[in-house]
Amino acid sequence: KLAYSADAISASVKVGDDDSYDLSVGYTANGLSVTAEADEDDLMTVYGSYDLGGGLSVEAGADTDDNAYVGAAMKF
Repeated sequence: KLAYSADAISASVKVGDDDSYDLSVGYTANGLSVTAEADEDDLMTVYGSYDLGGGLSVEAGADTDDNAYVGAAMKF
């Protein structure tokens, strides 16, 4: 696995013994977090969240298998 992080940006590449791989790129700043991932099966996923404060955040994501979601999360 090779990973890099600088300020608000991160990236990683993971290669397995069976020629599998995972790629990830992320951005996090000021309550906003966005991540994009891809793997050897050509599955690509993008998801993110925004911290609204007080323990409440809005989350959303989608992938190339036509799955998508939008919701809220609460932390106490």
